[in-house]
Amino acid sequence: MHSVTTMTNNHTPTIMTDNEYNKGLKDGYAKSLAIVENLSKNIEPPETRGKLDEIPYHEQYIAYQAQTEILARVHYFITKHAPLNDYA
Repeated sequence: MHSVTTMTNNHTPTIMTDNEYNKGLKDGYAKSLAIVENLSKNIEPPETRGKLDEIPYHEQYIAYQAQTEILARVHYFITKHAPLNDYA
């Protein structure tokens, strides 16, 4: 078993086992994916009536497509680099 040395808030080195490190890494990836998925659910689709009515539909569509494409790329990057591809 290997260990990883990390720094705490008071700058004291601590020893972290591989299992602790990997668990923290996986938790970080899982939280990142949850944030991206939550953002994806909150993107406003284009509409012809309602609060976005004053913005031309084609401009709404371009903005919607750009937002969804960016989040899809971020999601892909996270899943591609997740440890052991647990989230792919």
